Amino acid sequence: MDIAQFDQAAKDFRSYADSLMERAKDDIRQARNALTALEPLEDVPSNEAVAALCLGRLSEGIEDLMRAHDKLHEIIGLPARYRPFFDLLNLTPLGWEELRRVLAEHAERPGQQ
Repeated sequence: MDIAQFDQAAKDFRSYADSLMERAKDDIRQARNALTALEPLEDVPSNEAVAALCLGRLSEGIEDLMRAHDKLHEIIGLPARYRPFFDLLNLTPLGWEELRRVLAEHAERPGQQ
């Protein structure tokens, strides 16, 4: 293990965490403002849609933090904890169909590994 790599990854992780905290404060405040607006906002389907956009931006920061966490794990020789989540996020429609097929087959054979 290269301690300099670990130190840099830890620094990156802290930076993402700090950024996420600031983004959370801002995006949640904006989402709340949209939800409590006395009048519907112009040119948007609903105030809830605006709030969802604010929270969606927050999701990107959470994913960045998860990737940074995985990098720390990989540097010390552990498996990346969140990689399976990202693999699922990146599945193509055909991949989702294959996953559904495998899960359905597994459900038909309970107790078998």
